[in-house]
Amino acid sequence: MRSTWQKFRGDESGGVAVVVTLVLTAMLCTAALVLDLGHLSTVKTEVRKAAEAGAYAGARALGLPKDITDWNWDNGRATAVATVQQNSADKLSLADFTSADVQVGYWDMSWDSRTAHDLLPSNITPVIGKVAAVKVTVSKRAGGSGSGAPVAASFASMMGISSMGVQASAVAMISPPTKIPYPDAFPFALPYTWVANHYTDATPFQVAADQHTPVSGGQWTSFKSTENGATYIDSLLLGTITGDSIGVGDHIYIQTGERASVYNVAKTKVGDIRYIPVVLDNFVNGAYTTVQAYVPFEITYVNGSGNNPYVEGKFKPGWIDPKASGAGGKYFGDPLPPKLVQ
Repeated sequence: MRSTWQKFRGDESGGVAVVVTLVLTAMLCTAALVLDLGHLSTVKTEVRKAAEAGAYAGARALGLPKDITDWNWDNGRATAVATVQQNSADKLSLADFTSADVQVGYWDMSWDSRTAHDLLPSNITPVIGKVAAVKVTVSKRAGGSGSGAPVAASFASMMGISSMGVQASAVAMISPPTKIPYPDAFPFALPYTWVANHYTDATPFQVAADQHTPVSGGQWTSFKSTENGATYIDSLLLGTITGDSIGVGDHIYIQTGERASVYNVAKTKVGDIRYIPVVLDNFVNGAYTTVQAYVPFEITYVNGSGNNPYVEGKFKPGWIDPKASGAGGKYFGDPLPPKLVQ
């Protein structure tokens, strides 16, 4: 009897089968989970790319159409939605993506880009460091429908996991400079409507002084100083006055006339690209006005003789002065590449 019992206790053939079964089950479950996690990673990449594309396009659209009074928030939001809708994730079109997951407003440059933030409201008064931005969130999660439904688990269901969620957010900003050094600014003020009418001109045009209506030219400015002598304007043209800058919101003084010597000095600057301050229409000579925005201007020719001297040139959309500083200013038109900040 004892011998039989000892043989029974020593027989491990059935135990091996149980162990093998358990090991195989664990391996299959692990393999299934790995496959589903790999698929989830692919979908997450697709979702992230869609969010980034939407945020990038939306931020770029904030400046369209050209305006200096405010960013085009509606255009930014609509463009972000339309861009996301052109993408797909998990083999499903994102055509049903809506504006519910798009924010427009201001990104605070002091924020840590690694931390999720809601944008500041678009109706605040921006200051330096608060930049216009678009935030897009694309998700596939529990309770979602259509393209927003969670990712179905193909193999992990044997472990009780039927679906998995994935989400990605992206924030893109558009940030013109706020401060332009004196040597990089052209001492001439242009009214907003006039700039709007000429911003996309492909050929050079004439800028004449003492004409500051919505349909013609502008006027010389001595920036922050009320100095009305030609020598001071000449120094601004030559870039010999350094150590100061003008910014969006600064008050600049409009001169009362024009002087031939100024045009003669301007001739030496043909070929330069300088920022011209943009101001509101119908500003007044001999008084201060507020800088609303900047526009880059290339000087192509200067006529300093005769009764009607002028500076000829054209705007340069997309040109950015590396010496300009700050962030959160207002630019004119559609030139600036947006930047992903999150």
